[in-house]
Amino acid sequence: MAQFPSLPLWTDAYLADTAHLTDAEHGIYLQLLMMIWRAPQCRIPNDDKWLARHFRRPVESVEKEIRPVIKEFCRNNGNHITQGRLLDEWNYMKNKSKNQSDRAKSRWNKEKDQCPDDAPPHQLGNAPIPTLPSSKKDSPLISSPRKKKRMGKRLEISWAPSDDDLAFASERGYAGKQLADMIENFREYFTNGKGRNETRPGWSLSWQTWIRNQRGGQQNAKPTPDELQQRVRAAMGRNLATGDGTPEDGNPASPGNGKDGQPKLAATSEPGENGSGLDEPIPVFSQHGH
Repeated sequence: MAQFPSLPLWTDAYLADTAHLTDAEHGIYLQLLMMIWRAPQCRIPNDDKWLARHFRRPVESVEKEIRPVIKEFCRNNGNHITQGRLLDEWNYMKNKSKNQSDRAKSRWNKEKDQCPDDAPPHQLGNAPIPTLPSSKKDSPLISSPRKKKRMGKRLEISWAPSDDDLAFASERGYAGKQLADMIENFREYFTNGKGRNETRPGWSLSWQTWIRNQRGGQQNAKPTPDELQQRVRAAMGRNLATGDGTPEDGNPASPGNGKDGQPKLAATSEPGENGSGLDEPIPVFSQHGH
C-alpha cells in the first residue's frame, strides 16, 4: 500500500506540458507518475529489467517506448528515477502528515494522566492505557444509588383523630354528634371514596384542611337558651345606653322591665305548653316595642 494513496494531479499543468504526446505516451507517462508516487521516497530504480517487469513489456521495448518519456519529464541520477513536481508534492504531503502526527502526540501527552509511582511498567506508545476507576464515583459503568423518596401511607380504616386533631376541631366549634359525623365522613372519603388512593406521610394536616373547608361550627351552631338570654340582655343594654326605649322620667324601669332595667322573664312553661318543649324561661319584651 502506498504511503499516500491519493495522487495530486494538477490538470492545467499536466495538459500544458503534455499536449504533444500521443495516447500511448499519455498512458506511459501517467503510469510512470503513479509508479513513482507509490514507490518509497518517491523514486524508482533506474533499471531496464525492473521497468520492463512493472510495465509488462520486453526489455527491448523499454529503450524504445519508455526511455524517451523518462528523458523528457523525469530526473535520472543514474541510480533512481523521479519527477520534480511530483517529488515536491510528495515532500509536502510528508511534512504535513508529520506535523499532524506531532500535534496529535502533543495533545495526547497533555490529556493523559500520569502514571503513579507504584504503577506496573508498561510498553511505551501512543495507544491509550486502560485503567480501572479509582472509585465508584469515577466509574461510568457504576451508577450512584438514588435517594429513596419519602413515601406516605394510605389512610387506614381504623384511623381516629389524635388529641391535637380533636382540639383543632373543638376550637372551631365542632363537638358531639357533628364532630363524630365529620370524622366518619373524613374516614369514608379517604378509605372508600375519591381519596382512597391518596397517600400522606401524616394525616393531621389533611384533617385540619378538612375542618377548615367545612361549613358550620361555632359560628353557625344553634344557640342554647342560656346563650339566647345573654344575647337579649346584651341587646337591651345597648338600647338603654343609647336612649332607645328609655321612659320619659329617665327611670330605666318600665312595666316590661325589672328593677335592674333587664327584661322580665315569663314563668317557666310546662313541656309542650308553648310548643317549645323547653324548661328555660322565655324572654318577654316590654310594651315599648322592644
